[in-house]
Amino acid sequence: MNPFNDTADRYDEWFERNEKIFSSELKCIKQCAGDLGDAFEVGVGTGVFAKALKINKGIEPSIKMSEYALKKEIDVENISIEEYVPNNKYDTVLFCTVDCFIDNFSIAIGKAKNMLKSDGKIIVAFLDAGSELGKMYEENKDKDENYKYAKFHSYADMKNIVEENGMHIDNVKQTVFKLENVYQEPEDGHGKGLFCVIKIGGNK
Repeated sequence: MNPFNDTADRYDEWFERNEKIFSSELKCIKQCAGDLGDAFEVGVGTGVFAKALKINKGIEPSIKMSEYALKKEIDVENISIEEYVPNNKYDTVLFCTVDCFIDNFSIAIGKAKNMLKSDGKIIVAFLDAGSELGKMYEENKDKDENYKYAKFHSYADMKNIVEENGMHIDNVKQTVFKLENVYQEPEDGHGKGLFCVIKIGGNK
């Protein structure tokens, strides 16, 4: 039983209640990624990021989350990255705060690399375990119905995973320096913001 089937409604509502944090995260992805082109999202969730970023195709293992995404007109297949057999090549593959729920994220990055066109890129937005808020999330994750299953990554973890797959990080941005629902301008680098975004290249 996927735990997100029971929390999909709360997950979707969070972004409505915290629209300024969401807009900060969205800006961070856009600034880091640039033009997404023909994009695919791994772990679409309820489709909030895909819809805002105009990504119309992806996968999501939670049936309930997939239902929300379908209502947002996202072409989503109810399957995990481990099971997915891609048939197409994309300009961009996006992972948005799903890395911590994938058993082996290095394998997932390797699969995403194979999904790219020759000059394509992978964008990973993750909750940075190396930030102060990330450390707080780690310490308190057992109290959360979803995050108690999470394996949070730091920037150093991500760099190692990227290099394991023969790729490199081209850009790094961060935001969410506090949990108040206020707009927080993205900054270069990592380690301060909970929400960190990396642009991965080197697929040629």
